[in-house]
Amino acid sequence: MALQAIFNPLSGQFDFIDVNANLSGTNTGDVTLTAVGSTANANAASLAGQALNLQPANVTHPGVVTAIAQSFAGAKYFSAAVLGQVISLTDGATPALDASLGNVFYLAATANRTIAVPTNAPASGREQRIIIIHKAVSSDRTLSLNTKAGGFSFGAEIAALSATSASLHDFIGCVYNHVLAKWCVVAYSKGFS
Repeated sequence: MALQAIFNPLSGQFDFIDVNANLSGTNTGDVTLTAVGSTANANAASLAGQALNLQPANVTHPGVVTAIAQSFAGAKYFSAAVLGQVISLTDGATPALDASLGNVFYLAATANRTIAVPTNAPASGREQRIIIIHKAVSSDRTLSLNTKAGGFSFGAEIAALSATSASLHDFIGCVYNHVLAKWCVVAYSKGFS
């Protein structure tokens, strides 16, 4: 079935027709829009009787953007920024960082801390960059990054982190490297109020 939307100026709505079908008979009522389906298809939608069911997009089929994780193919251009939320990490000796939750993480540390090996690194063939914002609460605080398997990796230019001054913020930028299976520390900026 290949659907085509045709604007009806009398009703002010779009009528959907199957361009490959023999059209006969009469409309038996309004077309209703059902919940978005779960399986992408080449038409981005399906029509059963009077029910139009939109389908999600994926790398090979057009469709709608949904609230679940989706992969898209082809270049996409946006006229405004794509924004995500800042994820607050729970303060503790080894704060957990789940990389699948976002790209910017915030830790207000009340003592010296070591970020645990992040969970949910991107799948092979995918890339991810994260920023960790570290605030030193009340006193100077040192943030360490776990360098065990799947953890963080420092290079020659940024070999370690130093203490964050009291009440200030430091920013640590990391990129996941599949060859190393590590989060490479590629940026470090200190002392923001």
